[in-house]
Amino acid sequence: MTPVVQSPDMFTVSAQFGPVLEPNEKVHWVGKPIFALYLLTGVPFLVGGLIWGLFDYVFFKAGGTFPGPFGAVLPIFLLVHAAPCWLSILNMLRLALTYRNTFYLVTDRRLILRSGFVGVDFKSVDYDKIQDLEVNVNPFEKLFAAGTVRAATATIGWNNRPERKKFVAITSPYEVFKQIKQLSSRSKENGFVI
Repeated sequence: MTPVVQSPDMFTVSAQFGPVLEPNEKVHWVGKPIFALYLLTGVPFLVGGLIWGLFDYVFFKAGGTFPGPFGAVLPIFLLVHAAPCWLSILNMLRLALTYRNTFYLVTDRRLILRSGFVGVDFKSVDYDKIQDLEVNVNPFEKLFAAGTVRAATATIGWNNRPERKKFVAITSPYEVFKQIKQLSSRSKENGFVI
């Protein structure tokens, strides 16, 4: 058995995951994303939104010269048209607020992701549903010795691609990846029963 990468703090596990853990479910790893890296996941959307907003701002400033009814409705149109800008800023706020509720858990039966802004949401994937497992380390994560582990399932998402459950910006991603791979293989060898 691969050693536990990050020793599960049983207080954290019971406090954060107690409502969804099954009896006799063994915890192998519990983790939390690195805050700065977790926020960085929203930066591409933020940059695109701010560029969009800058375009709208320049257009709005020029809009004062439009005559007639178009000049009167232009501010309302631009406020709605600037939605990508507002949404990108709100997404960064959402990431900051969901961070305190975000935890990841590896058990002998499944992967569990805990998150949420106002309430707490849980997502899980049983090992028999995992079709592909990968670990990615981007340049920013490399600076923090962190990475992201993704588990692709057979479920097709809204974008016609397999759904991916992600442990974003975790420390020791390669060790967590190996542990999940080992537990998943063992689960499949035992006929999906652990």
